[in-house]
Amino acid sequence: MGKTDEERQAAYRQLFKHRIPESSIAEIRAATNKAWVLGNDRFKQRIQEKLDRRVEPKARRING
Repeated sequence: MGKTDEERQAAYRQLFKHRIPESSIAEIRAATNKAWVLGNDRFKQRIQEKLDRRVEPKARRING
């Protein structure tokens, strides 16, 4: 993060400079509460293969 304490502190503060969108927070909460994996499709597929279990809810079928 940096060579000096000041550089590390400045870099750490930069991590919190921007707000996380509410939609992202909601997605994180939902994944955490249901023990689902959060990430892109490729990442989810790799984790699913390693764990040998579903890592996200089944897609809902739309009747119509």
